[in-house]
Amino acid sequence: MQGVAAQFASGKYGPMRCAAAIIGSADLAQHGAAVEPLLEACKAASPNYRGIRLSASHDPRLPKGANFCASAHLYAEETFRAGFALLHKHGLIFDAWVYGCQLPDVLDLATAFPQTTIVLNHIGTPVGALGNVAGAPECDGQQEAVIAQWKESMSAIAHTCPHVYVKVGGLALPMLGHGLTTRDKPASSEEVAALFSPLYLWTISTFGASRCMLEGNFPVDKVAMSYTTLWNAHKRITRDLPGEERGLLFSGTAKKVYRL
Repeated sequence: MQGVAAQFASGKYGPMRCAAAIIGSADLAQHGAAVEPLLEACKAASPNYRGIRLSASHDPRLPKGANFCASAHLYAEETFRAGFALLHKHGLIFDAWVYGCQLPDVLDLATAFPQTTIVLNHIGTPVGALGNVAGAPECDGQQEAVIAQWKESMSAIAHTCPHVYVKVGGLALPMLGHGLTTRDKPASSEEVAALFSPLYLWTISTFGASRCMLEGNFPVDKVAMSYTTLWNAHKRITRDLPGEERGLLFSGTAKKVYRL
């Protein structure tokens, strides 16, 4: 990825600077503090290296294959935290991904490490918030309760952990229950904006635009919509916000957090 970044930095491909910030991977759960040589090697090899991402997403209600981590509480494990403790030392940030039921683990992790910047991916992924989820009957009809619990957990993080930022997006994931992946005709940006807007705007209001950044979760979101449709929806959702806030959501916050 650093090689790709160098190609764009040459200016031969126009003004775009692809891979201007790179988030890598490191298995803190397995190696703990022994992961330090990897972090050092990545920093030495890549000037654009900014941190790591380790997904902990696990909801016991979901069918096999919908969980991306074997442990339901990865971020609470001792070995994981021994490795996590190294991030601040090396000036690295952490991209977190959990399902809504695991947000208390993010709160606990952030509280234990107040000096480490954490970026919560995919708006906290409230499973079943937008409709029933195939293969997860326990989620049926639970939209109101799911959103209420998600808001409570997100509010706790927002109000007590100023070093936690949010990637606002990822709602095209099928486990949200929107049913967009099974439609004969893809949803328009107007439809996507109407569907996503309540969760987006609540998050932006709760965390503030200076702690939120709009994201495109591609190619994963491709199961539900095109890249253009998603970003047009983002423009529609935020069009009534002040220009300064829109600037933060579309670029400013990401520039600050990832040092672009």
